[in-house]
Amino acid sequence: MRRAALLYWIAVTALLALLLEAASGFILWIALPRGGGFHFRGAGSRAAHESFGFTRETWLDIHDWTGIALIVILLAHLLVHWRWVLSVTRRVLMGPTGER
Repeated sequence: MRRAALLYWIAVTALLALLLEAASGFILWIALPRGGGFHFRGAGSRAAHESFGFTRETWLDIHDWTGIALIVILLAHLLVHWRWVLSVTRRVLMGPTGER
């Protein structure tokens, strides 16, 4: 796979994982909070324990696994750009001429 295509797919995958992580976080925070919640749906109803067809436990699993996937994707991104990271770090620490 060409480097440009690899970078593109890493970026797209990272964006999708970030959006899913944020969405699941908001659902857990707003729609399915811990404890009694906001009581806007009726505590005994099925809707009080589900959001978008999934239970709180399933959303927690989605949130956790998406977070792990995001870490792996970002490590791959860092690995692909490792030479650039080293080059910029040297330039910042040593100065533009390479002297200290």
